[in-house]
Amino acid sequence: MTEVVAPFPVDPADIDPVDILGDDVRQNAFEICAEWAHRKPFYVEVDGSVEVLCTSYDDVAEVYRNPEIFSAEIPDIEGYARFNKTMGVKQLAQMEGEPHHRLRKLMGPAFSPKSIRTLSDEITRIVDEMIDAIEAGPGEFDAMKMFADHLIVKTLLSAMFKLNDNQRAVMLRMAEVLADYSNLRRGEPVPEASVKAFEGTSQVIRELIAERQAQPGMDFISDLVTARDEGDALTDQELFDQVFMVCIAALTTTPTTMGGILLTLNRHPDQLEELKRNIEWAGDAVDECQRIHSHRVVGAFARFATRDIDLGGTKIYRHMPVHVSIQAANLDPRQYPDPLTFDIKRKPRGLLAFGLGVHHCMGSRLAKLVLTIALTRFVQRLPEARLIDPDFVPHYGGGAGGRRIEILPMRIR
Repeated sequence: MTEVVAPFPVDPADIDPVDILGDDVRQNAFEICAEWAHRKPFYVEVDGSVEVLCTSYDDVAEVYRNPEIFSAEIPDIEGYARFNKTMGVKQLAQMEGEPHHRLRKLMGPAFSPKSIRTLSDEITRIVDEMIDAIEAGPGEFDAMKMFADHLIVKTLLSAMFKLNDNQRAVMLRMAEVLADYSNLRRGEPVPEASVKAFEGTSQVIRELIAERQAQPGMDFISDLVTARDEGDALTDQELFDQVFMVCIAALTTTPTTMGGILLTLNRHPDQLEELKRNIEWAGDAVDECQRIHSHRVVGAFARFATRDIDLGGTKIYRHMPVHVSIQAANLDPRQYPDPLTFDIKRKPRGLLAFGLGVHHCMGSRLAKLVLTIALTRFVQRLPEARLIDPDFVPHYGGGAGGRRIEILPMRIR
């Protein structure tokens, strides 16, 4: 039965007027988050709802590491359906307890280090093909359109999922739709075009699952179809939900991260030159780029307090939505000395890019492998690549709380 929760007893004077999902925060995230990093959790208003934002490293880590207190599962409360940003799909990131543990255990082999390592050669080949296309071009190119955006489409959807051209196009369209869907404010209707896109994507995924069930192959979907643990297996609905989310999540986060990596390195030419001389540091550079330029300002999925609690000196009430800012936590000087300085040799400890605790991203190994290979080959093969305008200021788009660079104009010589 849906519960109705009384308004939280928060003094309006204690609510920060910032719109944490607004465009001002998105466009000026670094400066804003550098200030947030020093703050205790603070109250914000999101579409008329009083919620709380955690921004220091320790507070964000506490939220991530304690699902018993800060649950990812959306409670059955009037108005809280809006926190499902995936059009009703039930996904791992918003499950807790035994259902979460069971699903993660069944999916684990598909994301194992051994499974991911087998993709290295194919990922390198795909990245080199994209760089071939850039070299064959006029010399100036949009690094988002010609490199970052295609990176995960070709490595994940083609190499790992074995999708055809039409299936890839459907998934790409759905990723765009979900970004728009997450930006809907409370009470706004879902556009009919979004509903139709979801229906089309659902049909394609169900057809894919049926094909792999009839004839399993050497691909990720087949691995999920054939996954077993002491006789247990994923149901058809669970297969659908997780295939949907792995596809769409990767299509939004990895290109955004790759764009941030290229922008950050080109804004720090001394660090880029050091990477060219020591390409074996590419993995460390990926980590530091993710710290200094997070792909999100505010986490995609809220947590919900399961009881009244004090966190960092702020009272959080039972059922209150709790948001985190990874970008702010990444700039906390108590975790990272001199946090505003970009240093590819830093080796940032406790990096939050893929979360912490039981909800740590299952695809983190794949994402790190793809990003490291892509950066390595880009730097090796396009050593003179640089921003067309050294003072380029990007415009950011993406889903609610996201930070996707829309265009990144570069030249190769």
